[in-house]
Amino acid sequence: MKFRRAEPEMPELNVVSFIDVLLMLLVFFMLSTTFIQSAHLKIQLPKAAVNATPMKSGLVISIDRRGRYYVDQEALSRSSARALDQAIRRFIGHRRKIPVTIRADARVPYQFVVTALNVVGQLGLHQINLVTVGTVTSPPAR
Repeated sequence: MKFRRAEPEMPELNVVSFIDVLLMLLVFFMLSTTFIQSAHLKIQLPKAAVNATPMKSGLVISIDRRGRYYVDQEALSRSSARALDQAIRRFIGHRRKIPVTIRADARVPYQFVVTALNVVGQLGLHQINLVTVGTVTSPPAR
């Protein structure tokens, strides 16, 4: 009597339970994100406690509480993006690796800060510092 060799069974990967778990996670995250309503949050921006590092000299843009821009302590005649752009171009020339520090009054409308960030970004300046009020300590000694 001749016996046939049994062919090895091919293992099957049962992914049905894996798909069930993924669908349950998807439903959970969809439901949990709908409960987040940022429009109803009352936010008071914190003061910053920072470890200060020495800042390199560069361009300083200041914004007072009336929304007037100052480039390197020189007041601009108009508080517009175009005037800010022209003043920054005069200051930096062809340099693009100059650090920029933005100092804005806490009571200035946020749009003025965003406009300054937008102008600086469009000019290709990427080293941007935002000044906050806080406890400044020296960096740790190395």
